[in-house]
Amino acid sequence: RIIRSFMDIFQRNLTGIETYNLNGCDGDIYQLANWQAFGAGEAYCALLEGIIGIQWDIGGFRYVPCEIPGEMTLGNFKFRKGRWNISLKGEGAFTEKLLIDGNALSGSMKVPGKYLNDKASHNLAIVRSRKPFDRPVLLAATDAEIGELRSTEQSLRFTVLNEAHTSLKIYSPVEPAVEINRREVKVEWDKDTSIFWCDLVIEKDSEVNVSRLN
Repeated sequence: RIIRSFMDIFQRNLTGIETYNLNGCDGDIYQLANWQAFGAGEAYCALLEGIIGIQWDIGGFRYVPCEIPGEMTLGNFKFRKGRWNISLKGEGAFTEKLLIDGNALSGSMKVPGKYLNDKASHNLAIVRSRKPFDRPVLLAATDAEIGELRSTEQSLRFTVLNEAHTSLKIYSPVEPAVEINRREVKVEWDKDTSIFWCDLVIEKDSEVNVSRLN
């Protein structure tokens, strides 16, 4: 599980997760040494993602779905100024529900920014499922902080609160139509996995809209 997590990132970005700079640095194509962060930090990331499926970047943290069975808990996980108690149960490569402080989070595996910038203690409950998602779901948005999010079985709409060089990874049960700030964007949708990617530099306060392709 740990090695697979590492290789998934390496194969997509052609750089190791230990750089903490998955999408490169605009204007710095050589990935100079000042970006490297080898050692304890890398091991800590690998353990958290490998065991309980939590992966983070400067835009927030997310759950990475995995099929390893068993119930797990992570207490007092510190992110920015807040602390999180995270529980994981059930089986399957999908999720039945994510609950933040008892409130359901639909359409996203990444925790929205409104929960990340306070000094409060939060609870995240993850219930896994073998049943595929019935709607578009944001799986990853590297370095992007997610703002307002609206999810239905037909569409997904969310804002990005910061400027970011990001890779959006989104599950869509059917071939999607994607717009960013009301402009059509071509994406790589794989019908076998129902996943598409979109790599771009996204502006602050941008709106992403995913709907069914007409």
